[in-house]
Formats: sequence, C-alpha cells, structure tokens
Amino acid sequence: MMKLAKNEGKKFEEDFKKSVPEWCWCNRYKDGTANFRGDKNENVRFQAHNICDFEVFAKDKLFLLELKSYQGVSIPLSGIRKNQLEGMIKASRYKNVIPYFLLNFRGVQRVYAIKIQILYDFIETTDRKSIPLKWCIENGIEIPSEQKRIRFRYDLEVLFSEQIEESEIKESKGWKYKEIKLSV
Repeated sequence: MMKLAKNEGKKFEEDFKKSVPEWCWCNRYKDGTANFRGDKNENVRFQAHNICDFEVFAKDKLFLLELKSYQGVSIPLSGIRKNQLEGMIKASRYKNVIPYFLLNFRGVQRVYAIKIQILYDFIETTDRKSIPLKWCIENGIEIPSEQKRIRFRYDLEVLFSEQIEESEIKESKGWKYKEIKLSV
C-alpha cells in the first residue's frame, strides 16, 4: 500500500501533542471520518463533529484546543465550523474550562493562542472573511517554537502556566464567569 504524504495540519497536531508538558494530561479526539483501523474514510454518511482537536488537563484547568494551520498570513473563517464556536463558547461557561484556538501561520512560522471569547467577538463584529496575522499578534498569546530539523517543538508552558496563574488571581479576587449569549 502506498503511503501518502502527511497533511501539514496533521503534522502540526503531532508536533503539538509531542510538545505537551509531562505534567499535563492530553487527549486527542478522534476525527469523525476515521474507521476501526484508524484510517481516514472519506466515504462516510455520518461523522462526529468534535468541538475541538485536543483536551489538555493542566493542574486543575481543562484546556479545550482547536488547532488550525495555514500557509498564508491569514486564517479563513470558513475553516471554523459553527459547532466548534458554539460548543467551545458553551464550555467556557464552566469553571476551570479554558477553550482556545491555536492558529499556526506556517508561512511565517508563528503560532498564536486565541481565547474563544475574543475570537467569537471578532467573528461577530468583522466584515472580513479571514483572521489576519496582525490581529492575532494584537489579541493572542504567541506560542514560542523551535524548529528541530523539519518538525517543530512548541513551548506550551507559556500558555498553560500563564492561564492557570491568571485564573487563580481572578478567583482570589472574587471574579465570576460571565454569561455569553450565542447569536451564531
């Protein structure tokens, strides 16, 4: 059987998973088109639509992470499914659940973590058809990366540790989770 070249998005997911710190638990949701052998099956009538690619449990926080990878300097909004936005917004209402989109701009080798609430607000108020790199620089957390030959290693401690600390500070000051109304 001929082996196909790996899709760049799948490589990003593999590199991400290998980069998760050992003190975190990580689960990759199965793609909806996978069969029992683990192969991708394009000829399916029904498939699961997961709200994200990964869940990472770090300390007492559950990070829900959807990874997107594109070659250019913008990410098309058409690549973000309605069920992902709705599901992650709904999950964000729960204490200690922190949903993010991780946007990989392969052309410039930069990755940004964008909180779901910030991304949702952008999508609701923009006339654009894509998320520009400049907006991610201004509104996201850059995930440092190091290229190892042809693959990448990401410093995810930056995301997980910073968000755990921010959450603990807010909770100590009596911060409450706000209700977000969906109009998607």
